[in-house]
Formats: sequence, structure tokens, C-alpha cells
Amino acid sequence: MQYKIITAVFSGKKQEFSVLDFTRKFSELNSGGASNVKVRVLFITPEIESAARYMLSGGATISVYEQYYNALQKEYEEKEKKALLHFQSYDKNQNFEWKQDFGQVGEVVSYSGKFSDILILSKEIENYDIDYMGAIESAIFDSGRPVILVPENYQAPDKIRNITFGWDGSVRAARVIRSAIPLMQKAENINVVTIGESGKDIMSANELVEYLKLHGINAKNVNVERAKYSIGETLLEKAVELGSDLILTGAYTHSKMRQMVLGSVTKYMLKNTTIPIMMEH
Repeated sequence: MQYKIITAVFSGKKQEFSVLDFTRKFSELNSGGASNVKVRVLFITPEIESAARYMLSGGATISVYEQYYNALQKEYEEKEKKALLHFQSYDKNQNFEWKQDFGQVGEVVSYSGKFSDILILSKEIENYDIDYMGAIESAIFDSGRPVILVPENYQAPDKIRNITFGWDGSVRAARVIRSAIPLMQKAENINVVTIGESGKDIMSANELVEYLKLHGINAKNVNVERAKYSIGETLLEKAVELGSDLILTGAYTHSKMRQMVLGSVTKYMLKNTTIPIMMEH
């Protein structure tokens, strides 16, 4: 089993070369040298008209609107040129496919994700470019696909050898397990981590190990006392201790006014991790 279409969302900053590097190595590991895997690098230009209309809604004249529209158009054209130059300077030998799309960033990420097997983004993408605000939540909640979030300046190993999976028996955790089977089949060490003394979680973790064995994956259970740390902090600390190259976890949420927002555990992990995290909602 392979991921046939991998999409890396790229805001065009050189800081994201670590994401492209991770994507390249991830693709090589996934394909095993096969040529039937497509890697797309997605750059998004926001809709200029939508942004400019705020000027009119605030009472600006048509003349002011046109000036703002033209200035915004020039700004985005410059961003596009720089992004493409940065991509080309990286992509000399990678054969990635450059894909530029237009529209509201969250909607484009969600739409593109539906026609990908997995999405890869920098966990800092929203800090690099304000136009990409909402890209991460759209990828996680609206694409229906697993998402890997890569830390800034991450030095990707040649192979994903050690995987730590934060297991709590939830549907979200079960989904990410299903999506990560191709990765786990190629890894060397899989640690299924449960936190606390919940007999139910530990028992289901034992069943998970047996399930993975049927897929040719040798995993082992690791139970960790929560102690004084939060769940997110405990899992990150254990993942570092185990020398993990990737963390798997469900994406946890709070429901607020019918909008899905990241839960505190997920937010903590994304803010503090030094290891790529693969998650799914």
C-alpha cells in the first residue's frame, strides 16, 4: 500500500525548505523507488476581490478601492514570483509538481486535500504568512485526510525508523492508525503509548498490538504515568525519550458555535513539538 498523491502546502518562504525536505524523504520512503507517486507543492494566492471589498464595506470610494486593489494585485504577484523562485531553487532534482491555486486558503487546502492521500505542512505556516491563517485547521478538519505537521528547521532523517503512537482508544486515534499502516510497515520500532492507569486504554492497546501484527507490524506497549504533566507534555517527553522520528495522534477538538477548533492537547503538542506529528480527525 502506498500514498499515491502527496500534497505539501507551501507559502513560499525559505523557512519551509525543511518541509520540502521532509516531503522528499517521505516520498522516497513511501514509493520505494517507484515512479507512480505524485508529489504536489501547493501555493495559494488569496482572492484579491474578496480582500479589496472590505475597503468598500468600510465606506471607501471607488477610486480608493481601485488603488487598493491594484496595490494588492502587485503585492500578490511579487509573492508568487518569490515563492516560485524559492521552490525552483530547492526543486532542481526533486521532480515535484508546482501547483498554484486561487481562492480562500482554507477552502483550497480542504478541496486539494480531498484529492490527496496525505497533506504535509509546516506547523509554523500561519506565522510565516498571515494569508495562510486557518490552513492547519482546514487541513485537519475539512480535508478528510491525514496531515503531517513539520517543525521549523527540522532535519529529516533518511528513514522514519521510530514511531510513537499516542493511543487513547478514540475513533480519531483509530483513524490515524489506519492511515499510518504504510509508514509503520516500513519502520523499525513502533511504540503504542498509553498515559495513566486506565485499564480500558491499556487493554485496548494490547488488542491494537495484535491488530498491527496481522499487518506485519511489530509494535510494543508503553504505559506512562501522567504524574504532574499534561497529556500533551507527557506524550512529547516520551516521544523524545524513545528517539521518535514521527508521532501519531488523533486531532482533538472543542466544539464552539458549531465551529471545530483545536483542543488544548493538540494545541500544546503543535506549539511545542520538535518532532513531526501525523494526525487525523
